Amino acid sequence: LDHHHSFVVRYRTKTGDNNDGSSGLDMHHDASEATLNVCLGRDDFTSGGLRFCGHHGDANHRKTQLVHSHLKGRAILHLGRHRHGA
Repeated sequence: LDHHHSFVVRYRTKTGDNNDGSSGLDMHHDASEATLNVCLGRDDFTSGGLRFCGHHGDANHRKTQLVHSHLKGRAILHLGRHRHGA
């Protein structure tokens, strides 16, 4: 890898969390070789849904292939061109 950058999204709870943050992130691919999705949550956080589709440019790139229950303190490393959303 010849460079790096970070992108952080703060999600709000369904009860509002003072409306500070996003309720989700649409399906997308990243402009990276690899992506590390790290699940950081507060004490009352239980899990978050992380959806994966095909690789960007493949015929099935819009078909959901996996829905992962992302747990606090865990991380998933995947290809940047692997479409994903939360």
